Amino acid sequence: MAEKYREALEHLGLSSVEADSYVLLLKEGQLNGNQLAEKLSIDRSVVYRVLRVLEKRGLIQSTNEKYNCRYFVDDVQKLQQIAEDWLDTAKDTQEAVNKFIASIPILSLEQVLKSKVRVFRGEDSIKKVYQEKNRSGDPVLREISNNLVFPCNELNENFWFNEIAVRKANKSFLHQLVDKSDDSEMFHRTNKEQFKEVRVFPSDFVMAAGVNLYQNKIAFHNNSVADPLAIIIEDRAIADLMKNFFYFVWNRSQVI
Repeated sequence: MAEKYREALEHLGLSSVEADSYVLLLKEGQLNGNQLAEKLSIDRSVVYRVLRVLEKRGLIQSTNEKYNCRYFVDDVQKLQQIAEDWLDTAKDTQEAVNKFIASIPILSLEQVLKSKVRVFRGEDSIKKVYQEKNRSGDPVLREISNNLVFPCNELNENFWFNEIAVRKANKSFLHQLVDKSDDSEMFHRTNKEQFKEVRVFPSDFVMAAGVNLYQNKIAFHNNSVADPLAIIIEDRAIADLMKNFFYFVWNRSQVI
């Protein structure tokens, strides 16, 4: 029974020792601090601290004697007032929590993906990736490409030369990995001023798609299939993963 009382009192904000002290005073009537400490088997300093808390909350009274001051429960109905106050506080807290939750914009998975992933299809898919780069102003820090995936002749000629001019002006491409095809190597040799460094990845390394690496996002583009496709993913963790992959290949590649 005492355990049930303690549990109920703890729901009202009393600690376990405060609840035990209150229940014992209900049972025994009047007790001084020493008696209470002995019956509860706890230190007297703890008991007197608990008694001050209970008295301050109006749950117990004292005889106010200078010596042998005793404590007692004078009105159990005061628990009802504490319970009502606790319920009011709980309701206010619940309302505040509900308002807070309602104020948070909850995005569906589709909305999250839409904000983090962009997909481009068709012959202009790669071009759209670079248009997006120029629109956002995010510099491409690293790129993996090959002649098959990144055929210059399929891009609008004026756009492509403008893109090269932008690269030269802001040095947006720092490191470039390319395949060992003659056309690709010749192109990057003749346009080397766009890049900080260009390397040819090993012959045993097959890259079937191009990759642009930004600070916090990546872009994949594949122009070697019947339905050209490009995907931009804005995610720092994925970008960091691809950077590690890039440098794994980079360290095995030959400088042009």
